[in-house]
Amino acid sequence: MFNKLMQQVGLGGLPSSFQYTVSQERQNVSYTMIWQLMKGEKKQGGQKATVFFYDKKTGSNQAECLANNMMKMLKKTRHPGVLRVLDSCETDTGIYIVTESVRPLLDWKEVVAEPNAYALYQVIDAVSFLHTSNTVHGIVDPASLFVTDHGDIRLGGFELAGSMQEAISSSLIHQRRSMNCGVRGWPTPENLPGGAAAGMVDYHGLAVCAAYIFCSQGKGADYRMDLDIAANQVLFSFQKQYLSFAFINSWV
Repeated sequence: MFNKLMQQVGLGGLPSSFQYTVSQERQNVSYTMIWQLMKGEKKQGGQKATVFFYDKKTGSNQAECLANNMMKMLKKTRHPGVLRVLDSCETDTGIYIVTESVRPLLDWKEVVAEPNAYALYQVIDAVSFLHTSNTVHGIVDPASLFVTDHGDIRLGGFELAGSMQEAISSSLIHQRRSMNCGVRGWPTPENLPGGAAAGMVDYHGLAVCAAYIFCSQGKGADYRMDLDIAANQVLFSFQKQYLSFAFINSWV
């Protein structure tokens, strides 16, 4: 009786109004240590889902703010290329974001075992939508991409997302560094020209995504990325756009 009451008010566990059951098996998300992934299932109907879980007991105040920002931004961003939120909940012990069933792209190597133009298009389209909506993402990177059960790409990693007008590129780069975003040894936006617009951080991320999707052959985090080499390997139909994102000749 007592435990049931505690759950209803969000203490000691998930409230009874939460529509999903959550497995106890957890997987760290590779682009940041903030989240753990768990499998979920809808109580009525049994539809599969993925649960992003942030543990307040082991996290910092800054990390909790980032987790809350991702929850807020994902819930209000509606686009086919962005992770679709099905439910969410915050308790005294953690933050739960339930999304469509996905896996990290870096763990689903079959999707990019061969160059996949449609996968890159989905990422570009999602980022373009954000910028049109005056929103900067901040962590566009292969490690912030997820794959649905049908093989479609979804953009996640919205911890730093916010207003384009308020964002500063140097601040985004500093925050990315403090979060240990992405894969160690991969290109980062540190070499952006001074005073670059915040959106340039996302454009750099698109160049890295293009290099991974077209050139990694599904090697995941083991792929050793070189943007100069990758530029010559990207399919011709994307090459001009890729070079404009990477600005390889001027600052990489």
